[in-house]
Amino acid sequence: MATKSPAILPRPLKAKTVSDCQSELQQAQQLIDARIHDIMNSFPQGRRNKLFSFRFGSIAAIHALEIKDAFKLLDIDYHHLNLRLLAAVNYHGDTV
Repeated sequence: MATKSPAILPRPLKAKTVSDCQSELQQAQQLIDARIHDIMNSFPQGRRNKLFSFRFGSIAAIHALEIKDAFKLLDIDYHHLNLRLLAAVNYHGDTV
């Protein structure tokens, strides 16, 4: 019997995929933060946190959602991002 070594993927390909995923996550985080900031600034100064939590929930709860769900909740256009790389990942990069 001939022994064959398993095919090994080159490391640069894997590193590039991880860096692509990380850059997509950073872009998603920036979009979410910017949208939260815009929404908070649209509310009166003294009632921002309360009004935001009534309409959207807490910021921590939004960060715990899957990226795609957070985009839908905050009405963010996400069609220019590759959400396949961010499937089942929350704001912090943890698996949901």
